[in-house]
Amino acid sequence: MGKQTTWVATFDGGEARVFRKEAGGALRELESESLSAPHRAGDAPGEVRADGEPKTYSEPMTEAGFVEKVADRLAGRARSGAFDRLIVAAGPKALGEFRKVAPDPLREKIVAEVDKDHVHTPVKQLEQALSDHL
Repeated sequence: MGKQTTWVATFDGGEARVFRKEAGGALRELESESLSAPHRAGDAPGEVRADGEPKTYSEPMTEAGFVEKVADRLAGRARSGAFDRLIVAAGPKALGEFRKVAPDPLREKIVAEVDKDHVHTPVKQLEQALSDHL
């Protein structure tokens, strides 16, 4: 078997972090997202769209909606072949929501589910906590 890429997604109802680990390498953070950050960098309120209209923002996202967004993004990355294996680490409520919304192609990549919120865990400690699965 060739070199496999493992991703680790850790999230709760309002924050998410995604890491990448290639065979023999260390975990490296790829992205993070927060429910409390309603827009991306560069999309400050008051900015104007290309057509001259002011940018508008949708209603605040719920925790369940945030977890669904995380699942959708991971599913898109799974379809594009960005990773071969996925480890999901989340608190009980977020993990339960994730199980409800994760599509089958994403589920097929999951090699471990860890029922613990590691969103704020430093990378080295996260590697140690997940060492049996990495």
